[in-house]
Amino acid sequence: MYLITEEASKKLVIRLLYDANEGIFNAWSFNLTVFSLAARRPQVWILILFHIILWGFWNYKDCDDYANPGQHLPNCISTREFLLQEFAPPAMRDIAPLVTVCTFLIMNNLRNSYQNYKEIYLSCHRIQVAAKDVACYMRAAFRDPEARWEVVRYMVASQQILYWEVVLREAEWHGHTSDDPPELHPGAWDGQITKENLVKNNLLSEKECSIVGSFQGNKHTLLVTWAMTALRTEFASPPSESPCGTPQVLITSPEDQANFITTCSEYMCRQRIQMARLNQLILFPLPWAYYHLIHMMVYFILLILCYAFVNLNISGSESHISIIIYPWLVFLYVGVIELSGQLQHPFGNGLLALNLNGYLDEHYQVVLSQCMEEASQERRSCSVYGKCGSS
Repeated sequence: MYLITEEASKKLVIRLLYDANEGIFNAWSFNLTVFSLAARRPQVWILILFHIILWGFWNYKDCDDYANPGQHLPNCISTREFLLQEFAPPAMRDIAPLVTVCTFLIMNNLRNSYQNYKEIYLSCHRIQVAAKDVACYMRAAFRDPEARWEVVRYMVASQQILYWEVVLREAEWHGHTSDDPPELHPGAWDGQITKENLVKNNLLSEKECSIVGSFQGNKHTLLVTWAMTALRTEFASPPSESPCGTPQVLITSPEDQANFITTCSEYMCRQRIQMARLNQLILFPLPWAYYHLIHMMVYFILLILCYAFVNLNISGSESHISIIIYPWLVFLYVGVIELSGQLQHPFGNGLLALNLNGYLDEHYQVVLSQCMEEASQERRSCSVYGKCGSS
């Protein structure tokens, strides 16, 4: 799971469902909603301003004779009459089918984007589960913490390199360079990723970082082979005993060792497969024609409604309700397509970006503890059984 603070836990949807009054307060929320996403787009404010100008011309009494209240200037054609004669606003029933089609397209696009977001999250989860499972197996097979960590560290390093590549790609797409602050660019290979993340956290040595950095193939495949080799090396090492006489390797049968190596190798390969799947989800080629169609229809509909809404009336009298309805509609439509884009790329500095730092820190600490720390209380007590116990 992602690292969840007390403040963040209060915003979980599953927690809010149990609040009877949340439905009322949620209607007035702005932060982290589609309205806050749309508010950053200048075209939203241009459309709203354009509608207000049209509304002003439509309702301005430019043919009234102010010298004679209640009288009209002779031979005067008002702006409203001119627009009704030359550019009659379309009736809502005429454009309803087009609005329906547009709404269906953007909501279907939102659904597909959420499905992609969910698959990305599940791939991230499966990547970390594979390393945690191998750490669990190593703890059950080896007493030496260094022997456990010698295998698992390559899997954790591969995960950190993967997210560095993802964030680097996202930064380059936005035109950022390594000279920009860390919030905008993760830095070059020989920068923060190696010195602060890999070497400092004892995931890779400086020599290993140099080899991985210059490797022309898939870095993650290389690290998986190193992890497999380290596992076989630990079993091939001469057996040693603890000070109280218990062996450091708990699996002594050659058949059991072979099955153990096969099982751990499968988990290592699963991690690499999920990493490849994560990259495929991020780099899935969205057809340009589909992307263009969605945006063109949204803004085309909003332009038509911008003019059609000035002719809204209630019970035969003119209404100014469009000043409220139209801005809300613009925020809603543009917010939906902005939300779709955010869900398709949940890495970087977006409002919906995943908390990668918290996620990686939590995973590193859990795996490190699983490998290096001993249990605070032994499973068997030496004082009871008269022999050394195991933790």
